[in-house]
Amino acid sequence: MTKKNETSILFDTVAIYLGFSEDLLNIEELKIEITDRGLTQISERGNLIRCATSWKDVEAFKNFLVDRLIN
Repeated sequence: MTKKNETSILFDTVAIYLGFSEDLLNIEELKIEITDRGLTQISERGNLIRCATSWKDVEAFKNFLVDRLIN
């Protein structure tokens, strides 16, 4: 069961969506690095990357996705 402020894992579909729109996501520029253990983390030593950090409207995205898949 997911917590109230979490969403299901939609990484692939969100990546495709971000290829043509950012309307439903909050985007931030963050310094990101990959650690020696392979973890992605915010770090002053990292590269400045545009990151989707939260949803503006996850339900609208789910509705959009379902509509695209069935039509």
